[in-house]
Amino acid sequence: MSMELFVILALQDVPGTDELNLAANKLSVPLVLEKEIDLSTQTGFLPAKINNNNSGAEVYVTPYAEIKSFLPEHDISNITNPVVITFRWGGDFQEAAVSMYSAYIISENYVSITFEPQSGVFLSSQQLLEGASAMQGLQ
Repeated sequence: MSMELFVILALQDVPGTDELNLAANKLSVPLVLEKEIDLSTQTGFLPAKINNNNSGAEVYVTPYAEIKSFLPEHDISNITNPVVITFRWGGDFQEAAVSMYSAYIISENYVSITFEPQSGVFLSSQQLLEGASAMQGLQ
C-alpha cells in the first residue's frame, strides 16, 4: 500500500533539488536529494540519501485543481497559482522520512500547506519534522 503527502504551494515557488539541499543543510536535516532536478518537471522516483543511506521517494507535481476535491476545506488565498507536490512511498520507513523531510524543508522555506490524506489531516512543519525523525528510528 502506498502512502502520500500533498504539499500545496505556488507554482513559481516549486524548488529544485539543489535549492532543497541547501535549505536542508541550513536546517540540519540529514537529507540529500539527487542534484539538479527541477521538481516542477519531476515524475517518478527521486533518488536521495538520508544519513548517507540510499533511499528516495516518488515525486509528482500536478495542478491544484486536480487534487482539491480530495481535500477538506482549507484556505489557500495566500498561494498564487497553486500546484501540488505529491510525495509517495511504499512501506519503506526511509522513503517516508525522505518524503516528510522534503515536505518539512518546503514548509520552512515557502508559503505552503501539507496534507496527509491517509489520516485526513493537515500537518505543521513541526509535525513533519517529528514524523520524519520517527520514521528514521523505525528502520
